[in-house]
Amino acid sequence: MVALVAVAAFSLAAPTSAQDDPRAEFIAGAEAYQNGQYEEALVHFDRSYSLNPVPVVLFNKAQTLRELQRFPEAIEAYEEFLAAAPDDERRDAVLDVVSELEQEVGTINVTANVPGAEIFLDGERIGVSPTGPVRVTRGLHNIEARADGYHETSQTELVERGNNRVRLSLERIILYGMLEVRANVHPAIVSVDGREIGTAPINERVEQGARSIQVSSIGWGTVEQEVDIPVDGVGEMSASLERNERLSEKWWLWAIVGAVVVGGAATAIGLTAAQGGDPLEGRLPTVTANGAP
Repeated sequence: MVALVAVAAFSLAAPTSAQDDPRAEFIAGAEAYQNGQYEEALVHFDRSYSLNPVPVVLFNKAQTLRELQRFPEAIEAYEEFLAAAPDDERRDAVLDVVSELEQEVGTINVTANVPGAEIFLDGERIGVSPTGPVRVTRGLHNIEARADGYHETSQTELVERGNNRVRLSLERIILYGMLEVRANVHPAIVSVDGREIGTAPINERVEQGARSIQVSSIGWGTVEQEVDIPVDGVGEMSASLERNERLSEKWWLWAIVGAVVVGGAATAIGLTAAQGGDPLEGRLPTVTANGAP
């Protein structure tokens, strides 16, 4: 058992005032510790260390945290003490205590689907996703992730000895507005970002922001336009579709086709005549009087 360091071991320069007296804070912390008032003792030891950071205060802080069963923090304080006083005669005893406390903790690595999401353990921020290994007392803990533009999410995890991996999934906050679309043709299909939502005229709830709206109808062209949908507001679009001209209505096309056919026939007859043959022979029967050949 490692005992609390006595006040006699605490030495420092004389304070400039009663308000910034690290020795007085140290004594108050030791007295509170002896009376079992560990939360109060911790406050005094923290104040004393902030005024005069000597290793002995870290040692007493670690002892107090162990009594509070805040084992991860106690281990950290013991390690800080050993780093600050590597030749202290209590080193081996402290290492034995740390080894015992390690049996009561595990580590967690928390990852969220949103990089940089803030991670909270039992209400206290421990970093951002993905976190490194964080010491945690074994048992049930609430782990929470928060990120701008996403719903907060949390879950309860049973932390065991060793490394525990936790993954949290946040859902994006979706804000909506209304889209109104009118068209000069009915029915005209309305699509938002490539997804059909109905036919015009239409008044539909869609996700806010810049949306690509397409309006189309069979036999008519397609109109595409970007419409800004304000949150809780209305984005409007009026589509004027143009009729697709039917093939039978394209007189200029048939005029070209007819000219090509006539020209081709004339060329064929000319070639046959040049060869001394009857251009119609073999194509149409010759008709004579009385049916005689």
